[in-house]
Amino acid sequence: MKDGKSVSNLIFLENKFQVENYLKNKSKYKGVLPISFNFEVEKILLENHISFKKDEDYEDKINLKNISSEAMKDTWKIIKKSNLKYREIPVLELFYYDIFIILANSKKYSLLFKKIIELEKPKKIIVFNSKNGFGKENIFLLAKENYSGKIILVNYKGALLSKKSKSLILYPISSVQKFLTLLRIGLSKNKNKIFTSGGKIYFMDLINKLSKNKIIDFSDRLRKSFFIRGIYAPFYEFSGQESPLQKTFQEDLSNFKKELGSSIHIEKERQLYIIENIYTLLELKITNVLRALEEAYSLFNKKKIDLIFLSEDSAPLSRGIIKLANKFGVKTCVFQHGLMTYGVGTFTYADYYFVFGNVSKKAIEKNCSKKTKVLSVGCPRYDSFEWNSAKRNKKEIVYAMEITNERVMLPDTHLTRKRQKELLKKMFRVMKKIPDYKLILKIRPNWELKEIIPLVAKSEEFDNYEIIEKTDNPKLLSEAAGVIVNHSTMGVEACLLGNALISLSYPDLDKVNSYKKFPGVNVVYTEKALESEIKKQIKSFIPFKKKDIKENIIFEGKSSEKVVEIIKKELI
Repeated sequence: MKDGKSVSNLIFLENKFQVENYLKNKSKYKGVLPISFNFEVEKILLENHISFKKDEDYEDKINLKNISSEAMKDTWKIIKKSNLKYREIPVLELFYYDIFIILANSKKYSLLFKKIIELEKPKKIIVFNSKNGFGKENIFLLAKENYSGKIILVNYKGALLSKKSKSLILYPISSVQKFLTLLRIGLSKNKNKIFTSGGKIYFMDLINKLSKNKIIDFSDRLRKSFFIRGIYAPFYEFSGQESPLQKTFQEDLSNFKKELGSSIHIEKERQLYIIENIYTLLELKITNVLRALEEAYSLFNKKKIDLIFLSEDSAPLSRGIIKLANKFGVKTCVFQHGLMTYGVGTFTYADYYFVFGNVSKKAIEKNCSKKTKVLSVGCPRYDSFEWNSAKRNKKEIVYAMEITNERVMLPDTHLTRKRQKELLKKMFRVMKKIPDYKLILKIRPNWELKEIIPLVAKSEEFDNYEIIEKTDNPKLLSEAAGVIVNHSTMGVEACLLGNALISLSYPDLDKVNSYKKFPGVNVVYTEKALESEIKKQIKSFIPFKKKDIKENIIFEGKSSEKVVEIIKKELI
């Protein structure tokens, strides 16, 4: 159906429950054009041979520039107007990233919806509203303020969002593990108790070098305890603790909800979307976060924590723990774990921020408290990497894909679903010209867009590929004849292993592509350029040079030693 040609009706489909309802009642929807807003919906419609359009069909027809930067500014305006606090911690500040995503998506979906209406010119539209669970559909929240025609509302059952509680099986496991960990903490009175959040992969070498202290891995989600070279790191789950303060806070929260609408000075067409989604966010997450912080408060009060390592400071629990630690004089150390682009987005109150190199140092120093010491040390988890400048003989090309899920996929900072497909097409077409080499597609487990790979491969008649979710990343990247990334840190890992690196992206994403500032990394945008760079690497391997990235990341194999020296000198 061509743009501009009027259709009788449109039906907007955003999730599997809606598309199942549509298919079940298909006879009622004759003459209706389905518009898919989700890959799972797209897949189901394709399987059922339904003619439809996708949100991505309209993507290039709207201006999506600066959505993220504008949303971040509006996020902090909303946060600063709020007096909502728990134990003197500004609560909305803990959820800044979630609020940012809500604001950015409100703009993205609003622009898409209005453009679809403009081009398709429907007489009426059909939208869905779930009668159970939390959260309202994007289109349901936008339709009333953005469409003046007739709206048919279809109510259905199907909860995509719900309050999560621990299963009856996991609860006793969690309780026993926590009891044993607390027992170990109690028996370690003469040792410094260092709580680390990030798991084994981030702090392996550090834990080994700090073995004379008591190391406790923690999170608000159940994980296993682990061993590192004979050192036992017990796990502590912040599952939550009750306090009378939480009841008082609920009263404050009710008042906040009543006043939220008047504090959001954003165009009317997006206000309902923003307000409802912030309500849902707080309803789903706030109780568990406050309970976890109450438990942390109790541990600080009992002097059970002497030092904290964090692999990030953007999650609500991490941000809250830093605030509490500041109150009790417990030092906090944040470790950079990803590349920093044109904007940090938040403000850190940690005592120490250990960064890859001077590029990141400059970015963080603009967004931290006066007491925060920002130190360039490299990355402790890369200390074990071995530089290899020899030509790679394994006939594999690795494409480490950007694996953002749809909820946080913002068009001016990430590859959209449409762009993922476009880049896969380019990759497959190039690889068909070098059939002796196998394409390895590296993704993360449970990536919700995983199935776009076979979908595009089938359309391109390409089958010389393998999808890998879990593997020994250094081995994979070190042995490959070439490595391609979009913007992810797996590119850094390839560089530190001496391999050649290509960044496959789009010109308008240069501002968020750190590899544009990596000397020696070729950033390509076209199929022709991609083919040229891959063939060049196969024919004449040119290893990555350490000196090319010394400003971006220090790589001497001594990052852990540097951090431990600082910790022993200044903190414990």
